[in-house]
Amino acid sequence: MKVVWRLLPTDARASDALPLRRRGALHGYVTRATEPDTSGSDTSGTDDDLDVQAAWAAAQPIALPGMLTGALPSLLPCIEQSLALFDHLRDGGRFLDAILELLDGNDNFRPEGSTFDRQEPREIEKVFVSGQVDGKRVRAGRDVWAKLAWIAHDEDDLSLRIRFSCGTEQLHDWQHNVEAQAWSDRFAEALFPECAAIAQNPELLGLVQRLIGAPPRLSERILYSNAPGGGAVFHHDADSTQRGVVYGQMYGATAWLALPVSELARHIAEHASATARADLPSTHAAARERLEKDDDTPLFALLNQDPGFSQRLAEAGWLSVCEAGDALLLPSHDRDLVAWHSVFALGDQPSLAHSYGIFSSA
Repeated sequence: MKVVWRLLPTDARASDALPLRRRGALHGYVTRATEPDTSGSDTSGTDDDLDVQAAWAAAQPIALPGMLTGALPSLLPCIEQSLALFDHLRDGGRFLDAILELLDGNDNFRPEGSTFDRQEPREIEKVFVSGQVDGKRVRAGRDVWAKLAWIAHDEDDLSLRIRFSCGTEQLHDWQHNVEAQAWSDRFAEALFPECAAIAQNPELLGLVQRLIGAPPRLSERILYSNAPGGGAVFHHDADSTQRGVVYGQMYGATAWLALPVSELARHIAEHASATARADLPSTHAAARERLEKDDDTPLFALLNQDPGFSQRLAEAGWLSVCEAGDALLLPSHDRDLVAWHSVFALGDQPSLAHSYGIFSSA
C-alpha cells in the first residue's frame, strides 16, 4: 500500500488530520489514506525508472518516501544539535558566535567576520569564511559564506533558513565558480554533518544520475527550520545552471503543493472561469504571463491564501507530505518547464530539512 495525502475542506476535519495553515490562512486539513501500490517501491527497477524519468522530463515533483530513513538514526545527535541551534537563533543568538563554536578545532576554515544587510529585511546575518589547507588560505575557497534569514516577511512567522554559497550574491557568482561552490558545500558539511543523509546517499545519487545523465553535484545548500504556521509561498527554482532541487526532511514534516508550471497555469485559468473572477487570468497564456510578475496581488492571494484553490490542486493529485526520512525531487529544466511549489509547516514543533541544488558535474 502507498500513502495518498488528501486535503479536507476547512469545515471538515478528521481526528488524525493536521491543519494546513500558513501565516494565519487555513487551507484545510491534511490527512492520509492508502491505496494499492502498483508502481513498485524500488527506484532502480526498469519500469519504475521509466515512470520517474517521465515525471522528471515533465517537471513533475517526484516523492521519494523513506529515501533518507536508513541514514537518520546515526545522525540523530547532529539533527538535535541543529534544531537546538535554530531555536537559539530564533531567540536572538548571534550567527557568527554559533559558527565560531561549531568550527572550533576545524582547521579547514578560517572565519572572516560577518555582515548585516539593512536593505534586505529578511536577512539576519551573513558569515564569511575562507577555506584553507595546511594553515594557508586557498584562493578558490575565499568569499565562502552562510546566510541566516527569515523565510517570510511576516514577523509572526519564525521560520528560518541558512543558505551556503560564495562570491557576490547580487552578481550570481555562484553560477560560474564551481571550485568556490565546492568549498561552500564543505562548509555546510563542517557545520551540519547530517548533510551526509543526502550528499552521501548512494541510492539517491544513483537515481539523480540516471535522471540528468551525468554524475550529480549537489550544491547551493540550504537548511530550513519551518516554524508552526510557517512555510514558503508558491515559487520556482529555475536557473540556467541548475537541473533541479532535492529536498530532504530530517525532522518533523512539511506539506507541499507542487506541480509543473503548465499545470499550475491551467488550473488558474480554469478556476478563474469557473468562479467568474474578472481579476484573474482566464486563459492558459494569460495565467502563464502573470505568473512571471512579482506584484500581482490577486494572483498571489489565489495561490497562497485561497483554500478553494489549494483544495483544487490537492484533488488533482498535487499534494504531498514530506515526513522525516522522506525526500522530494523538483525538476527545473527552464522557466517554462519547472516545478512550482508551495510549502507548509505541519505539526506544533519547528522542523528541520535540507535543500540542495542539482547540478551536472560533467
